[in-house]
Amino acid sequence: MKKLVILSIAIILLAAATFAGLAYYNSFHKVTVTLSSDVKAALIYKINPEEGHNHEVHGDELQKLTASGELSLQNGSYFIIPEGEKVAKDEIAFTVKDEDTSVSVTPGYSKEYLASVLKTEQPAINEAIGEAFPAQMQSHTVEKGTIFKKGEWFGALLVSNNPNLDLRSQTDFYRIILNKVDGSWKIVGTPQLVLTTSEFKDVPDDILREVNKLAPTED
Repeated sequence: MKKLVILSIAIILLAAATFAGLAYYNSFHKVTVTLSSDVKAALIYKINPEEGHNHEVHGDELQKLTASGELSLQNGSYFIIPEGEKVAKDEIAFTVKDEDTSVSVTPGYSKEYLASVLKTEQPAINEAIGEAFPAQMQSHTVEKGTIFKKGEWFGALLVSNNPNLDLRSQTDFYRIILNKVDGSWKIVGTPQLVLTTSEFKDVPDDILREVNKLAPTED
């Protein structure tokens, strides 16, 4: 009888261990990570669900990829920090939940690199705006110009240069968007006081938000 009890306990423990092992094995899923040509490496971090996702404090670095590849990760929340000479180091978040998944690491360029791109592209941008609005540009100036993504989007203010105005109000400037297509800068839509997603459907939402934050410099 005693041997039977011991055997039963052993079987139960073995079954529990097997179940736990299978559950642990099944908690891992394949994650395919694809790096764009500008990304030289990618750091994979796991988010601590109790403490947030600030990688400087709470992130646990799991692996560093130097090329596109596959990972085996448990269910949970993660983020990737891309590395590269040109690219922005912004977090790219993703979640693994009960199935295989894929992540494309295609960050835009860093602010520093985009600033150098803007210096090169500004003459062509100004020319495109001048050709599109020759009369208006006799009384307006391009201000707060910013290049976005990988240098193919530009946003700025068209500000009245009327010297009789002491303070600039909302009616004295407009927001404008340009897109570089096939090597040439094109005006997107019509300059507006506020850029909306309904009128600028082809412009990424984050660019619209950033351009809508621009404000003219007060004299």
